[in-house]
Amino acid sequence: MKFIKYKQVARITFYGFDDLNSNNASSVYTEPLNSYRFTNNLAAGKNAKRMRFQIKGLDNVKLSNNARFCIESINIPIIYDTNDDRKSVAQTIVRMSNLSSINCFDSHGNGQTDPVIFTSQTHTYQQRLGTDEADNVMFQNTEPANVFYNPYPEILYNFPISSNFLNNRYFDFTLIMQFLTGDFIDIPNDQRYFDMFHISFIVYDLDEEELLLTSTQDVDFKKVGETLPRKINNIR
Repeated sequence: MKFIKYKQVARITFYGFDDLNSNNASSVYTEPLNSYRFTNNLAAGKNAKRMRFQIKGLDNVKLSNNARFCIESINIPIIYDTNDDRKSVAQTIVRMSNLSSINCFDSHGNGQTDPVIFTSQTHTYQQRLGTDEADNVMFQNTEPANVFYNPYPEILYNFPISSNFLNNRYFDFTLIMQFLTGDFIDIPNDQRYFDMFHISFIVYDLDEEELLLTSTQDVDFKKVGETLPRKINNIR
């Protein structure tokens, strides 16, 4: 019998404004989807965005072969058009290339792509108030920010990693989005929304220890004698 202790060893946070592909038009491309939104979008424009972040100072962290990489929180931004109307809709698929795709499957990638680490559903009731920064008007949503916080990091959204995982110098993500008819990703105009992207991770290790030692000698119950109380008769 074993018991498991969870030991947090690192926390990693990335912000969209630190994306190394910021304002890089070559970081967006067209990713075909079987969805209604994609197949009926006559624009057939670019709907996927690659994001790359640099990581430093964690290559000396020692991990075991039982280490886990877990999403702590994530925010997928809503993209707006030049008229400040929402244009991104439906699901946004987030893939990460640094993780092994072994034992990971999603129907879109069909087991041939980087693993999906999160899928976000755009809230259709969210909207932004204001027109442009030049108008000196505050921008806000009618609902709280759509930030996801992992309620059970020991179980949900965690992935096995190798003992040298933190030796990676760059972490690469892909956001695959869907848009209303006639809309798509427009860089650099949409970069201000991708700046609002953020994702944080917890790296933790699993320490397993034996509750019953295998070296314990067997007990000879004949020598110990009876352990149950004898039946006592004639009690008055």
